[in-house]
Amino acid sequence: MRRAPLALRAALLSLLLFAAFVAIWHLATLPKGGRAAMDPEYAKLMGAGATQGKSAMPTPADVGAAIAGHLADPFFDRGPNTKGIGIQLGYSIGRVLIGFALAVIVGVPLGFVIHHATRRHYSSSSHEGLSLCAQYWHFLGGVWLVLVTMLYLGN
Repeated sequence: MRRAPLALRAALLSLLLFAAFVAIWHLATLPKGGRAAMDPEYAKLMGAGATQGKSAMPTPADVGAAIAGHLADPFFDRGPNTKGIGIQLGYSIGRVLIGFALAVIVGVPLGFVIHHATRRHYSSSSHEGLSLCAQYWHFLGGVWLVLVTMLYLGN
């Protein structure tokens, strides 16, 4: 008898574990019958659902509805603190790319300088690579000043 391929067995096991997790989650968040007797101060803190025997943790259906709501309109913009998940992901990916670009801008010239310095390529008569690196950094400083000024004046 042939066994199923390893990838198929791994996928089925993953689906089975996910289904078991969701089932346990659903059972743990089922509302309990009747009203719970608790301190009125604690009831105010926890909200009306806690006094009715409802779990403070959302059910899988509540989480699914919230995800569907976020995916229904991912690019909405309703002010500075209310933006869709698509806009937030875009900003996040943009920040990652800016960080990567800054790391490349710093790392590549620094790597060249360190490589040539360890190979003793610089001397009192041959140091044009080091001076080119310094000129490059001065150029980047000027570009940065212009960009930051334009961004602040543009807003």
